[in-house]
Amino acid sequence: LSLSLSLFLPPLLPFLSYPLPRFIMSWKHGTLSCFDDCGNMMYGLFCPCCALATARTRFDESNWWLNCFCLNTIVGKSIVREGYGIQGGCCGDILSVMFCYPCTVCQLLNETKDRGTLRSALGENTETWRVGLCSCCSGGCCLCMYSFIMPCCAFARARSNYDDSDYLFNLCCVPPPLAHNIIREGLNIRGHCIADVCLPILCMPCTASRLMQEVTET
Repeated sequence: LSLSLSLFLPPLLPFLSYPLPRFIMSWKHGTLSCFDDCGNMMYGLFCPCCALATARTRFDESNWWLNCFCLNTIVGKSIVREGYGIQGGCCGDILSVMFCYPCTVCQLLNETKDRGTLRSALGENTETWRVGLCSCCSGGCCLCMYSFIMPCCAFARARSNYDDSDYLFNLCCVPPPLAHNIIREGLNIRGHCIADVCLPILCMPCTASRLMQEVTET
């Protein structure tokens, strides 16, 4: 078989094994620093979903509508924290959201307003997919079966292989459309957020298989 079974098995490291040592920065705004910006505080309290979408869009210029409908606060904080190289881990991201969901949204708004855009996710995608959507079997029977039997696990594994993020975190918190968007944008592959949403819905196994192969070949 062309791909090892080890690609599909969850990592043996504990859930707290993430983050990696490269995260050395600190938050400029704490979880309870809602009053640092009264406008952001009102926005985060009364329309947290829109505020979260604004925070990530401000962070990397990703599509606001995709963030509004597909991004949850836990993943949003993880993306912003890792992007800025801030110390912490996925467990801390989860606990902060459970402790005070609006406070976390306000924190992200303040942090992205202060630090600014990290990189542009738009207008730079020039690559094409190396693997076709219907090329499920080109990666081997093992990968094909894995994607059809456990597609959600395949999406989580694809993102973990792509950026070394925590497998269990991706499995529990990152929806397939968002995982597809993160990997596609990260690999500079041409596409649109509408396709990121529709493809996992229309054919989740095929989309998961393609992501797995694309990340492996990169």
